[in-house]
Amino acid sequence: MQEYFLLFIITNQSGISKGITTDFEVELVNKYIVETLLFNGIIINQVFGCRHKTEDNCICRKQKSYFIKLADELFNLNLRKSFIVDNHPCNEEECGLNVGLTPIYVLTNQGNKHRETN
Repeated sequence: MQEYFLLFIITNQSGISKGITTDFEVELVNKYIVETLLFNGIIINQVFGCRHKTEDNCICRKQKSYFIKLADELFNLNLRKSFIVDNHPCNEEECGLNVGLTPIYVLTNQGNKHRETN
């Protein structure tokens, strides 16, 4: 199935700009994730990460579409046939739908707290 998809990780890492963690530590975690997925047959084509604080109002923070547009430029994607998978509804709506991606919302960990209860 992987041959039909290019996979990317887009992540907010405001802990770097807040001094909670370092670029190096975040890169180690990202490398571990990418290598673990690769070991299991899943190829991550690129990891994009925003290191700014929310209040910086930068162009690259997830919820904005900067990294999706960059991935499109770098890999010539077909955004209308692409998906965004996230556990936060705001990220899907603002980040993915604005550029034509189909959202997939997962209800694990953080995602479950956003689930509407009846």
